[in-house]
Amino acid sequence: MSQPRICIVEPDDIEQELLQGMLEDDYQVCVFSSGEEMLTTLTPDQPTLIILETLLPGPTGYEICRIVEKDFSHCFTYTIFLSAKTSVEERIRGMEAGADDYINKPYDVVEVARKVHAAMEMLCSTSGLKKQLDYASHTAFQAMSAQSEMGIIMRGVQDANKATHFGELSQAMFSCLAELSLKSTLYYEVQSKPRFEASAGRNSTSMEQEIITVVRRSERIWTRGSRCIFTFGDTSLLVLNMPDDEEKTGRLRDNLCFLMETFEVKVDALNQQQALTLARDWQHSVKEVTQLLNIASQDLQHSIDGSTKTIRNMMSDLEMLLPSLGLEEDQEERIHHIIDTAFDDYNHSLQKTEQTGLIFNKVMSKLKNMQ
Repeated sequence: MSQPRICIVEPDDIEQELLQGMLEDDYQVCVFSSGEEMLTTLTPDQPTLIILETLLPGPTGYEICRIVEKDFSHCFTYTIFLSAKTSVEERIRGMEAGADDYINKPYDVVEVARKVHAAMEMLCSTSGLKKQLDYASHTAFQAMSAQSEMGIIMRGVQDANKATHFGELSQAMFSCLAELSLKSTLYYEVQSKPRFEASAGRNSTSMEQEIITVVRRSERIWTRGSRCIFTFGDTSLLVLNMPDDEEKTGRLRDNLCFLMETFEVKVDALNQQQALTLARDWQHSVKEVTQLLNIASQDLQHSIDGSTKTIRNMMSDLEMLLPSLGLEEDQEERIHHIIDTAFDDYNHSLQKTEQTGLIFNKVMSKLKNMQ
């Protein structure tokens, strides 16, 4: 697989030159004036970072992003929107179209460099995993096609590579092991949380889980009688009924090691994919919370303004009314004292409310910086 490249889709010539000048010393950069032109260059063999202006001749950046998500899902891509529109609605619209990040115009050189570097690291990591998976599948096809055992392992590798979530992956593994007549328990980690799953018709016992946990700390391949544990990275396989035939057992060990290498790489890839999805969901939630806090802050300010106006009007009315009531001087003084005390209490309460408003603003500012 080729090294990742950057596609800049920007109709403005000056903006093209600016972005290209920033990036071409460190990366392979291609520049396009329209999204349709860029789409013709996407291939599964070359991961691509797409820096995409939202306002384009022909299909908009949002439409191009949706096409990439739908029709080029077999390609490794990462999309960053480029736009002078900075509203939350525009960002949400970009996220719904399938974009991975957003850069505001006029852009900061440091921000552009940081986001491009992070995106290219992710693409390199993903393509590296793809290389390993492709290599594993190719080696399996070459080494196992001549024998039935090897053919079973080959299908298991292919099915594992096709899995889009952990349930499909474990099912592919157990289907392969069942064809080899092996009873087994799988261990793997999902976002650093351990999982134990047993083959069909049985449950993983506490003893099995304890043995896997202890053995995986010390030995890559552990054998005791008919039981064998294979450990690769954050994954392990316990086989309970390895055959008595020494030659067959030797072949199975080699083949199961290969199968577990593929399983480990795929678990890593799914964990990275899930982490990216969780990050996108978290970013969406942060945006929603920011919007709600903004509304609450505005409502709070309206309430403060309304209450202040009401209190001032009431005090003005009382000041005008008192002389006409014919009260004694000491009575007026007592009423003035009551009014002054109430006004002081109100001002104290208002200060607390304003402090709450400041806290709202600080929280919203921090949330915006986290997006």
